[in-house]
Amino acid sequence: MKIRTRVWAFIALIALPCFNLLAADKVWVGGASNLWHVAANWSPSGIPAASDNVMVTNGFIQYVPGGDLVRNTGTTMTMGQGGTFVQTGGIAWMAINGSLVLNNGAVFDTGTAGAFNIGSAGSVTINEGSTFRRLGNTLVVDSKWIFNGGTVDNGLSEFQFNTEVDFDAILYTGMLAPQNTAGILNLKGG
Repeated sequence: MKIRTRVWAFIALIALPCFNLLAADKVWVGGASNLWHVAANWSPSGIPAASDNVMVTNGFIQYVPGGDLVRNTGTTMTMGQGGTFVQTGGIAWMAINGSLVLNNGAVFDTGTAGAFNIGSAGSVTINEGSTFRRLGNTLVVDSKWIFNGGTVDNGLSEFQFNTEVDFDAILYTGMLAPQNTAGILNLKGG
C-alpha cells in the first residue's frame, strides 16, 4: 500500500509542472480585425484561453461577448500605452482572478458587461494616464486594487468592495454608492 501511494505521489510531482506548459503568452498583433475572438489577431495564433497571459501593447480590441471573459489565478492581462479594450454589445460577465495592469495611456472599458468581478486572488493596477471605464452593472472588488493615478469612470454602476481599497491620486467619476459592502474605502491624495 505504501509503495502504491509513493508511486502516485511521484507521478503527481512529475505531472504538476506540465500543467503550466498549457498556458501561453498571447500578444495582440491585430491586423485581421479588431475583434478579440479572431485567432489571427494574436501571436502565437489563437484566441487567449483563461489560463493565458495577455499583452496588448497598442491597438483597439473590441470584445463582443460570445461568453464570459475570465482570467485565471496566476495570469496577467497587461494593457500598454495605446492599448484599448472595449466590450461592445451583450452583457457577458467578466471575472479577473489574475492581474489586470493598465499602463500609461491604456483604456479598459467594460461597456455594458454584467457584473465585473475582481476575485480574491486577483488584482487591478491602474497607473497614471490610464483609464478604467465601467458602464454596466455591479463592480465587485474582492481583492487588491492599486491606484497609481489614472481615471476610474464608474458611470452609474454599483460599487461593491469586500476588501480595503485605496483611492490615491486618481480622478474618480460616476456614482459612488457602495452596495452590500464589507470593505473599507480610503480616499487619499490629490
